[in-house]
Amino acid sequence: MAISENAELLTIAEAAKTLKVSTITIHRWLKQGRLTAYRVGPRVVRIRRSELSRILSPHHEKEVSLLPEILSSASDVVVPLPSQEQIDRRLVAIAQAKELRAQMRTRRSGSPLASSWQLIRQARDERASRG
Repeated sequence: MAISENAELLTIAEAAKTLKVSTITIHRWLKQGRLTAYRVGPRVVRIRRSELSRILSPHHEKEVSLLPEILSSASDVVVPLPSQEQIDRRLVAIAQAKELRAQMRTRRSGSPLASSWQLIRQARDERASRG
């Protein structure tokens, strides 16, 4: 692709400074395809100044929302119904989980397991008293 003589090429740092964003944002936009860059060497990347003005849009023009995009793509997803064999395997797994829970309760004399936050707090208190 030929570059015209009046096309000013900027480094990533210059592009970030021009748009008053971080270089990480420029890298993210390049990865997302929002910006187009040109490789000049193995590690040298340049961005046209006109490319920066292309991504700028007035604030009042249109609010960007991913919700319609997400909803439209979600409606395209087709989830096949599980086969009878898959349903049977899932029911067996649920029954096994219930049996394991009953065994654990029996070993604990009918008392349920403590909530995880209680176990974490107990471990922190023990560690604090040792140290």
